[in-house]
Amino acid sequence: FDNFYFGYATYFEEAKAEKPNVAQLQKALTAFSNVITKRPEFADAFIFKARVNGLMVADEAAKTEMVKNYEEFNRIVVDQAKYKTKLLESYNAIAVYYLKTDKAKVKENLDKALVLDPTNAEALQNIKFAK
Repeated sequence: FDNFYFGYATYFEEAKAEKPNVAQLQKALTAFSNVITKRPEFADAFIFKARVNGLMVADEAAKTEMVKNYEEFNRIVVDQAKYKTKLLESYNAIAVYYLKTDKAKVKENLDKALVLDPTNAEALQNIKFAK
């Protein structure tokens, strides 16, 4: 779990920075990839890998990877109650990513978020943007 904790600590350090250090973010991504290689069922590695990619705001490839990791997180989560907050984060992030390109994916992910929490403010706000 050393890789996970390194990636985790790096994510939180860079998330609070005004301008995240891309080299550090790349190291965090490598650390999470190492965790996923050894434990592909470890959902938190996917969500943090998605979050790290999300910090690379100017990198479209990173955004694509962010969505891929959120989708993998969604696929492997079995206990929706335990991961409710992270699932909501994931569904909303995926919906926002697709706002301009794929209305069906937006609807699919916002519907999933609202099934988990019909009063989720972020999903309700994203529905307004999707129209």
